[in-house]
Order: sequence, then structure tokens, then C-alpha cells
Amino acid sequence: MKLTGHGKKWLLGMVIFLLAGFLFAKGDKESSTASSEKDEGITEMELFVNHSWWTLKNWNGTIPEEITNETGVRLNIHVATDSNQLPLMIASDELPELIYTSNEGSGFYKMLSNSNVCYPWNELIEKYAVDFKPDPMLAKINTVKDGNFYTILNNLSSQNEWNAKPKAIPAGMPGIAIRTDLMEELGNPPLQNLVDFENTLMMVKKNYPDMIPLIMEPNWLGAYFRAAFGTQETGFEIKDDKLIHVLYEQEQLDYYLFLNRLYRNGLITAENFAIKGGDSARAEEFALNGKAFAYQHEITIADRLNTKLERSDKNFRFNLISNLLSENFEFYQNEIGWSGVFITKENKNPEKAINFVKYMSSDKGQMTGLWGIEGRDWSMHEEGYPIFNYNSQDTDFLDHEGIFWWGLLFSTAANEGLGKFVPGTEMTEAGLEMKKVAVFRPELGLIKPEPESDIDIISKKIKDMVEIEEINIYLAESEAEAEEAYYRMIGLAERIGLEKYSVWANEQYGMIKDSF
Repeated sequence: MKLTGHGKKWLLGMVIFLLAGFLFAKGDKESSTASSEKDEGITEMELFVNHSWWTLKNWNGTIPEEITNETGVRLNIHVATDSNQLPLMIASDELPELIYTSNEGSGFYKMLSNSNVCYPWNELIEKYAVDFKPDPMLAKINTVKDGNFYTILNNLSSQNEWNAKPKAIPAGMPGIAIRTDLMEELGNPPLQNLVDFENTLMMVKKNYPDMIPLIMEPNWLGAYFRAAFGTQETGFEIKDDKLIHVLYEQEQLDYYLFLNRLYRNGLITAENFAIKGGDSARAEEFALNGKAFAYQHEITIADRLNTKLERSDKNFRFNLISNLLSENFEFYQNEIGWSGVFITKENKNPEKAINFVKYMSSDKGQMTGLWGIEGRDWSMHEEGYPIFNYNSQDTDFLDHEGIFWWGLLFSTAANEGLGKFVPGTEMTEAGLEMKKVAVFRPELGLIKPEPESDIDIISKKIKDMVEIEEINIYLAESEAEAEEAYYRMIGLAERIGLEKYSVWANEQYGMIKDSF
């Protein structure tokens, strides 16, 4: 199970500097035997969750118990304390039996997609679970150069599954929540387009001078407005059967100029752009403390804010803007999934592991993990969406029962989306409206450079540069200065290597486009 080559040398070098931070306790591993038969027919397996922010730290609650009853597997959970643990484990051959990690940036997906390190799912399926038939498109997307797939990333669905589940609302849709009481005080001004929205913010500024008209969640900063202008944050768009980087789109410039105008008119603050992604609660506090009229985040935001406001006995609430504020609205879905479970060669019982994967990947397993026990926690409406017997926005209840988080290990985007459908709500109305303008292009998600390659370095440098330079556009003192800052940013991207990046991307697109 040894890694060789440059990746191994790099990882071993990290061990020298970071070994003191290796917190995956070997003593714990020795004191409780992995894959041990704790109860009759129950196998314990270690699961390392490579997300330090993961909420649930143990396999407790009625839903984990139900999953164990169905699969005969009880998970021993270890959540990463930082981003250094997994590379240290790989380098030192101290791997747990199961690993849940993302495909974003780190290179872990490639390192674990290696037959010396992990079992290929397809080989285990052929040997132990011949009736397990993953979606062909998802298997194809996750197949690596050796012809095997070692995981199937979650949060992705084929077009066939979306068609089969019309009530499913795609994840990641941006939304804007607005104060209901203040809208009534203002006479419920129209909100049919961006001009109406901007005019309403101006009314808020005039009538409530101590209030911030609009605050944006830092990880979703501008997301709604980019979609309203028909563009996306980064990457490529398909134009005339070729890939064009979004920096060259007129819609991108229009988006920047719109947010700059909101800033110059005092409708958003410079402080909003200074709030870092890891401090998103700070942005939310403006809404919860009654200091902001509108909060731009994602489409569940009004429900979540109202749940918290109700608990704190606050006397105001938020509504979601459910209609699209632009005829140019496009919601891009270029992802190929997010995180996946790998079965390492340390696994003592790969047969049970792949059958655990089989159950959790089934509709029944996903729905149990995401929603709870059918008949007790939810029932399926005849039109194909769950009716919950609890408040699905009550995170304390979800965490106590073990609902949602363990379903994410293997959930498809469509099954996650079904849980968002609540008839008659603004969130559902907004989600279905935005689904109409959703653009599903997983082929663009496959166009990713090899970690640490020249193209990867160029793309990261461009991304980092944009994050710095776009502040100069947002906070420019005039529209002319904002436009000048935008074209200066494009020039910097070209000097970094945007043309080389674009040529490479089009070569990759040419090789895969006919498969989609």
C-alpha cells in the first residue's frame, strides 16, 4: 500500500514538519479493534471525515442506529481537526478503514483513487454486490485513468434522475430574505426586477437611516446577482461550441458595475467585503439583530432566520423573494459532486463495506440518512416529495437524532433537493422558478487541472488575484473607476496565463464534449 513518486516525497516531507500535529490517536486505534464484532453480526469500521467543520462527532441517535440495523455496520467517527491530518495518514500508511473527503483542490481524491491505497468500488461490486448498480453517468464521471472508480461523489444527479423527481430543488440556489414588517411599513413596493429591488433599498436607506439596506453572506457574496445577470463566479462558459472564461463575458462586467452602484449609493457597506468566509455568523447577526433589511444567502435563509428569531422571541420575521428579479437569470450547475467515501486497503471487511455503500446509496438508505425513518419522521406524498413530522429547519433536533448529516455521505443532488420541497412556501416557489433556468453542465466540472500542475498553478493564481482585485471594483468611487479596475483585473489574469489556461481547457473540452 505504498505511494511512490513525487506525491510520496512531498507527503513525507510534510511529516517532518507536521508530525507533531498528527492527532489521529494511534492509541485509540490499538485500544479498540477496528472492524471488531462488537455485537452479534455488527461490524465496527473507522470513518475519517476530512471536514473539520463537520457537526456530528459520533455515531449516535436513532438514525445511525437504524442504519446499523439495516447494514450490520457501526461507524467509529473521527472528524479531522485540520487539513494536515489526511496527508500525514497517507504518508505514514496509518489509514482508517473508510475516508470521506472532497475532490476540491487538495489532490486527496487522486491520491486515494489508487489501487495500492483503496479498493476500487467496481471490483468490490463485481465480487460482493453484483446487484448494486450505480448510475452509469455517475460511475463514468468518477472513473479515473486506470479504468476504475474508487468512490462516487455525492451531491450530483444525472438528468434522468432530475426528470424522475420533478419536485426536487437543486442545492446551492441563492436567495434574498427581506424584512416582512418593514416591507409593509414601506407600502409593499413592487419587487419584479433588479430596478425595483434597488429602489426598495433606497427607500430603506431614506426611512431607516440606521439600518443596512443589504448584507451578503461572505461565502455567497453576490451569488444571487451574478445569477441574475446570467453569469457565474469563475470558470468557463460554452459559447459557439468553445469555452470562454467568464472574465471575458459582458455579463460579468455588468454584475460588478451593479454591485459597485449599490455601494456608491450606500446600499451595501465596505465592511461586508471585509467579513471573511469563516466568520459568516457575523454577517447573519446583522439580520438577526434587526440591523439589516435584506440578507442575501441561499434559498432556505428566510426559514432558518425565522426559526432562530422565534427561539429568541424577536418580533420581526423575514420573507424570501420568490420570483426571479431578472429575465436573464441563469443558475449554473457545473459540479461533478462534492465528497465521497473511499474504502481503504486497511478495511478488514471490504464485503460488508461495499454492501454498506450499496444500502446508503439506495433511495431507501439516502432517505433514511437525510430525512429519518419513514412512517415515523416522514411520509411520501403521492406527488413524490416527503412530508416531515418535524421542523426540518430545527438543526438541534436533526443533530440529536442524527438526521441529515450521515445521509450526505452518499446522497444524490435530487434526493437532497426533494427534502427542500415544501408546498405553498416561498422557498419552494423560488426553488422551482430557479430550477427552470438551471443549466446542468457536469462536463465543465470535469475540466480540472492536475493538482500542482502548471495549469493548476495558473488557475489558482488567477482565482487568488481576482479575490484581491475585485474589491477595487466593488468599492470604486465612480462607475468609470470600477470599469477601469475590471479591465485592469483582466490584464493581470492574462499576464498570469489566462490564455494558456483557456487553450488547455478547450483541448480538454474537445475530448469529452461528445460524451454528454
